[in-house]
Amino acid sequence: MSQEPARELRRDKLTFDDAESFRALCGEQNQRLKLIERQAGVSLHVRGNEITIEGDAPSVELARGALTQLYGFARRGSALGSDDVVRAIKVLKTDRNVELRDIFSDTVLVPRRGRPIAPKGLSQKRYIDAVR
Repeated sequence: MSQEPARELRRDKLTFDDAESFRALCGEQNQRLKLIERQAGVSLHVRGNEITIEGDAPSVELARGALTQLYGFARRGSALGSDDVVRAIKVLKTDRNVELRDIFSDTVLVPRRGRPIAPKGLSQKRYIDAVR
């Protein structure tokens, strides 16, 4: 029997300086953090204004990028929904270097009622750019 090599556990800590934006990032009862945990495959631990991320190196990097960029949205006053968190993780899984702001802030159409229509991922963003 062959055993898989054990993945090295990594721990990373992020500190957030704006309490209101930090609460917006976490969501009610930390629901957005729980989504990030599930989608990125990490464990998140909150203490005060710090989040400790635990997992394998690629997953920790993914969660770190998502938390950092989503916190930036919260700092700018953008409303964050659970679907935005899931979409952010999916986009960052495809390309860790992508700026979520470029995708999330690109509005294709603003209907009279409802949410603006925008690309949901990197490939849709590229498609919209090519059409333009």
